[in-house]
Amino acid sequence: MWWAAGVQVALRLGEGYRVIGMALGTSEANGVGEPEPGTLEADLLKSGQATFMPMPSQAPAPAPLRTGGSLNPTYFVLSPDSFSEFDALVFLPSTTYPRGAEPLSSWTG
Repeated sequence: MWWAAGVQVALRLGEGYRVIGMALGTSEANGVGEPEPGTLEADLLKSGQATFMPMPSQAPAPAPLRTGGSLNPTYFVLSPDSFSEFDALVFLPSTTYPRGAEPLSSWTG
């Protein structure tokens, strides 16, 4: 299991530290395609707006996992476990490629 750096800090600092996760609808430039119907990302994408939400105390009903980014090994899909790993979530419907980043075609996953 991969833990965000913030989770590592939270283990040391305790309840005074919060971890905010990020999820993405689509980003052709980043190798993240349209989420499959029924996935958590597809449900969030329906609004078409950027969203910030505190995590509910209970995980949503199980949903299929999206396949993620074929060219982007750094994109991790939302899962029911995400709701216990983060204190809040930022969802972006789409994003562009970051300037100065290594081209996706040269990344190996």
